[in-house]
Amino acid sequence: MKCAGARSAGNPLAACDVAGAGTGITVNPIRARRRKLRIQTRAHLTDYRASPRPYRDPPGSGENCYTLSGSVRSADRVRVVAKITNVNSGETIWTDRFDFEPGDNFDAEEKICKQVITGLQVQLTEGEQAELWNEHTTSLKAWENFQRGRNCEALYRRESHLAARRWYTASIEEDNRYAPAIVALGFCYLDEIRLGWCDDESANLQMAGEQCRLAEALDVTYPGICALRAYICLLEKKFDLALKKMHDAASLAPNNLEIVAYYGAMLDVVGRFDEAIDCYTRAIELSRYTPAWIVSNLGLSFLFSGDFELARTHFEKVIAENREYIRAYVGLAIVAAHTNDIDRARKIGRQILTLDPEFRIDKWVNTELFLDETRL
Repeated sequence: MKCAGARSAGNPLAACDVAGAGTGITVNPIRARRRKLRIQTRAHLTDYRASPRPYRDPPGSGENCYTLSGSVRSADRVRVVAKITNVNSGETIWTDRFDFEPGDNFDAEEKICKQVITGLQVQLTEGEQAELWNEHTTSLKAWENFQRGRNCEALYRRESHLAARRWYTASIEEDNRYAPAIVALGFCYLDEIRLGWCDDESANLQMAGEQCRLAEALDVTYPGICALRAYICLLEKKFDLALKKMHDAASLAPNNLEIVAYYGAMLDVVGRFDEAIDCYTRAIELSRYTPAWIVSNLGLSFLFSGDFELARTHFEKVIAENREYIRAYVGLAIVAAHTNDIDRARKIGRQILTLDPEFRIDKWVNTELFLDETRL
């Protein structure tokens, strides 16, 4: 297990190439599975300390530096202690210990790496929902495939979205009762409708409904299920029921940054922009490193409410940290058009087409759900 410096602007947990992609911690659970360890209490394990390997934020993002360090001690049992520390402040943001009895067979690397990644996600990026992802399956492979899907989905590209679907499907194949993966796959089908990336909207809506029914049969208390049902209602234009279901989801998980932000997005749809801004702001407060889509949506809320300067600020922040995040470019182009900076709007439009040659603004407007579409 080693700590590697991931390079993703503004997010120390991005670009991990293995399990739990997006953590900055390079681990290989596949190799660990092949090398099952048998615990033996041996003197040379006593008080061994792993060398800390630092991760630094990219320039301009505050230059926080995190290290992963740990120790292994043996007496009557083997105890492994791991922790993540902010070097600048000295704050320990996560720590855990793992005890193993002499003679136990166990996958030490698998267990420790999974918990390290979950700890990082909870403390730095995803908040409490990462614990739910961890708790809902005992299959490391299902969890690993789910994490890869999350990373692909976050790129906000047609091709990466299809890759995310494949990873979520692979996760479900490993554990067909893994509710977070089933819900994530359902949201993929919905997002492809909303983003104009599907050829048959009714088929996608049907597939999303199927995933939702499967998840509801497993665990109706998982907040993502309520959120998925809410967004299905939204696409069916059942706005009152959608808002009720989304409120139920937010009530189940008031500190889940993704659910809180989903509620904000739904409030945007019905034109309650001030409340949407409050939701996005709350979601941002729940994470040290906020996902790009939440900041971008906050920019759109400011745009719809007529605050073009704050909208521009948020879109530029997203682009500074996510150079290929198209939604923020679209927002910037709309701001430029609304402020009569036509040359800049055209320039941004060319950048969008470079990133996505199939993008068309009229199709984007048609697939964005807003009761008052004239605001775009």
